[in-house]
Amino acid sequence: MTRATDIEQRASEWIIRSESGDFTDGMRADLERCCSTRNRITFLRIKEAWRRTSRMRSARPLDGNVDPDLLKHADLTFRTPQSNKRSGWPFWVAAAAGLTLILYLAGFAAWIHSLRPSWIKYTTSIGGYEHVTLADGSVIQLNTDSEIRTRLTARRREIQ
Repeated sequence: MTRATDIEQRASEWIIRSESGDFTDGMRADLERCCSTRNRITFLRIKEAWRRTSRMRSARPLDGNVDPDLLKHADLTFRTPQSNKRSGWPFWVAAAAGLTLILYLAGFAAWIHSLRPSWIKYTTSIGGYEHVTLADGSVIQLNTDSEIRTRLTARRREIQ
């Protein structure tokens, strides 16, 4: 027996037997013999869950119509819940809309940044001289140990 559901089924059966009034020492020895480490862990986990639900068992209806062999017919296997997978068209539409928005904002930011002119720096060393012609046709002459920054837009020329 290697499948987890088989082990859980077997552990559930042993717990039901151990809770019954006719659990003998021979049955207890059989339980100890069949419990490997993995089986024992499963048995203890299910037994703890069984212990925690004892209040629910005591809250059964008191009208006398309860089947005393209710647990013999019950499916006591533990099943892991299915993962909540994100699927279907609403998820994909929302994902596509989000991606489109991100791409639009990135393109808009790049466009705004490209419109803003950057500063251009011109320097001369000690004893140096430079004759600079700007894009608008104006000319600047830099003498020894000088530094300027220029920024040209369609409306104005800035020089620092």
